[in-house]
Formats: sequence, structure tokens, C-alpha cells
Amino acid sequence: MIISSPLLISITSFFAVANTIWVYLLMGVVIFASVLIAILIGIKKKPNQKAEVPIDASMIVTIIDHLGGLDNISDASQEGARLNIKVNDVKRCDLESIKKLGALGIFVSGKAIKFILPTNTQPLVDYITKNIEER
Repeated sequence: MIISSPLLISITSFFAVANTIWVYLLMGVVIFASVLIAILIGIKKKPNQKAEVPIDASMIVTIIDHLGGLDNISDASQEGARLNIKVNDVKRCDLESIKKLGALGIFVSGKAIKFILPTNTQPLVDYITKNIEER
């Protein structure tokens, strides 16, 4: 014979509810930890960087022509992605044509022209430097 008292029913229902709460609490902690780990892994990953397009010989010749030729260029260097060109006469440079080649942020200060190209410009700097030294 089963005896049921209100006290016995309330104690069993309390433990049933308490066990359910612990299960939900544990599930919440696991989900929170999973989301936190996913966010931290996402932060540590480097963003997809665009692959630099190599510059070809015809592009080098075209850029030099738009800068007024090798005899107009007195120095070339690179600071990160920015190309720094010192010219003898800025009026001989066709900056609009350089802009059409994809140059960004063309900045002229005195005889210095600075801009960013969407290609790897180190071969251009090397070519200009080599030919300036041979003059």
C-alpha cells in the first residue's frame, strides 16, 4: 500500500524541479562556452587578405611613361603599400592615366608623388632604382 502525503509529494516534486534546473543550467554553461570558444577562434584567425597581383613588364613601362620617363624620375621607394616617386618635373607626369591604372590616393607634394597600386610594386621600385643607378 502506497501512502502519499502532501509533504512527500512536495519533496519529490522539489527534487524533480531542482534536477531539471541543474540540467538546464549545465546546458546553458556548455552552450555559452561553445559560443565563446567559437568567437575567440574567429578573432584569432587572420582576415582573408587579397593576394597581391604581380606587376608585369608592360605595366612597369606604362607607369614609367606616365611618370615622364626614366630621365624624369630621380628616386623611387616603397613604404608598405605606398609607392614614393621623386620626379624632376611634375608637369611631365600624367597622373590621370596613373589613376586609370588603379592607383589610389595619389598625393603630390613638391616633386614627390605618392600613390598606392593594387599590385606588388616592389619590382617597379627595383627596376627604377637599378636604371637610375646605371645613368
